[in-house]
Amino acid sequence: MKLVGRRKTKEWRDVVLATILSITFPFFTVSVHLSERLYEYFSEISPLVTEYVVNFIFLYLAGLLYITYHRWKRAEKKQQEMEDIISNISPDTLIVVDKEKNIIMCNPSIQRMFGYDPDEVIDKKTDLLYFQEQSETEELQETDEIPEQEGYHIGFAQGERKDGGKIPLEIITGNLSTKNNAVLLLRDITDRREAEKALRSRETSLRTIVEKSIDGIFIIDKERIIRFLNPAAELITGFTKDELVGNPFDYQLSLDKTVEMNIRRKNKESATVEMHVVEIDWEGEKVFLVTLHDITERKKMEIALRKSEQRYRELSVTDDLTGLYNLRYFYKQLSSEMERSIRFNHSLSILMLDIDNFKLYNDTHGHLEGDQVLVKLAKVIQRSIRTIDSACRYGGEEFIVILPETAGIQGASIAERIRKEFKDESFFPSTGESVHVTVSIGVAQFKTGEETEALVKRADDNMYRGKKQGKDLVIYEP
Repeated sequence: MKLVGRRKTKEWRDVVLATILSITFPFFTVSVHLSERLYEYFSEISPLVTEYVVNFIFLYLAGLLYITYHRWKRAEKKQQEMEDIISNISPDTLIVVDKEKNIIMCNPSIQRMFGYDPDEVIDKKTDLLYFQEQSETEELQETDEIPEQEGYHIGFAQGERKDGGKIPLEIITGNLSTKNNAVLLLRDITDRREAEKALRSRETSLRTIVEKSIDGIFIIDKERIIRFLNPAAELITGFTKDELVGNPFDYQLSLDKTVEMNIRRKNKESATVEMHVVEIDWEGEKVFLVTLHDITERKKMEIALRKSEQRYRELSVTDDLTGLYNLRYFYKQLSSEMERSIRFNHSLSILMLDIDNFKLYNDTHGHLEGDQVLVKLAKVIQRSIRTIDSACRYGGEEFIVILPETAGIQGASIAERIRKEFKDESFFPSTGESVHVTVSIGVAQFKTGEETEALVKRADDNMYRGKKQGKDLVIYEP
């Protein structure tokens, strides 16, 4: 692979060599004649001197001729080596142009890049290969000025192949000051342009994702200064980009963790967010990428749901009228307290309460007035027991109370307090007269090994004994 140039260059070298030989040969002939004359002259004087002078002249002329020829071949070899290096070391097209923009030399890569044989472009204008783009440098547009400039210059042009195909080119130009010519390196940058296009497309896509993201995105530098934020971050915080960029980020950064935290908006309202922080490379430096996911509404919904669930649980285990626990809760809680009593060897008692003559009160004053009696008894029970105790509506006018860590005799004392307080309550039904209502209470203490139903039945039996003995009584029989 060799650089291809004008054919007359080789011919010119041959002419120069022939000229040197033609000049040297007559000079050599004259030297011979001169030597003969000198030989005759000095022979008359001294044969030895004559022989020495003649030998010196011949040796000098032979050495001069040898040196000239050797330097010529060495220069030619170096030039050939340089051409081979340029031809083989680069896939780019290398051309040499004169001041008239005529191509006087090129490497074989021109065939691969443009489809021309090297001989087809020699002595042709550079317009055959490319034309300048709008953004091209002045150095490329004015090739005839390049030889007068120092260094090299880079520009871009649109290349045109022999088959009409277009090639984006990067052109590196330099001057050959010794020959007043310019060297142009033409590089196909199709792959680079495609890569740049793909990169721009990816950057556009990423920018769109960031701009359209519903999560707030911050770029925070190592000094905790805000360098960038997206529109979602403005919406979450209430601050504009101009108000935040360049200011410190006031919240703790937990690297590679998602942390739930509260932030304060511009309007002083609190917002709940999930913050995630990672370290990234951004514009040549290490920074923190902070994302804020606004979960304020979700947290409100969770709180509302918990309240709703709590309310549902309360409704599912409470009596609508009195607010006491219902029968379902009673049996579940009583089983739990019986297990605790056995495990810790603690006492456990229950109270069974029934309003005396309640049916007659209902029939006389109506069910609404009867409901007021039920509600009043529930309130008396609640203020008479401890927080660890459980008061339940057993059904109708019957109530039942669980008393953990309470012996039967203590339970009877609590029952007596309830009986007295309830009896002291005054009711004013439709007649307007003050009416007092009484309650009968049975007390039973849990026995180890006893079933739930048996314990309840003993309390119920004691309560009915009170009824039979005249009502308004507390009965406890172990």
